[in-house]
Amino acid sequence: MRWRINRTPAALLAAGAVSVLSVAVLGSKIWSGGSATLHAAAVRFEMRLADTAFSPGLREARIALTGGVVYLHQEIIVTNDDISDSQVIDGERPSRFGVAVTLNAAGAEKMRRATARHVGELIAMLIDGEVITAPRLRSPIGASAVLSCDCTKAEAERIANGMRIR
Repeated sequence: MRWRINRTPAALLAAGAVSVLSVAVLGSKIWSGGSATLHAAAVRFEMRLADTAFSPGLREARIALTGGVVYLHQEIIVTNDDISDSQVIDGERPSRFGVAVTLNAAGAEKMRRATARHVGELIAMLIDGEVITAPRLRSPIGASAVLSCDCTKAEAERIANGMRIR
């Protein structure tokens, strides 16, 4: 799936603001690794720390919503295994949607530990290996986050339903 990107200055600014607000308000595996249960999910979900500058060991990736570049850390903070619920939510624009993700206790603890040490840095949300958004952490994240994907309802439903382990 390819995401439609509105590259007007106002849209890019709004997308960045929505991404930052989404993670700020709501409170291990190695690079190519993952768990066997990930294969049971129709959509692969990951959250990783990210940087704006390259360092050895980081991988370059484009942000689907903005076209910007980030450099992903190898360690995956949470995956589908850490999700207890996911649901479609209204987006910032009419007829556009996002996905609210609730983590289980183990996932929430991993997220709290990782994000508490990296406030002020970027966190990337990936769907099927593609960075959808990479907001700056304003505070540690706990048990929930919002994927501000600016999706159609059908895309958001596919992601929300597909990221849960069967």
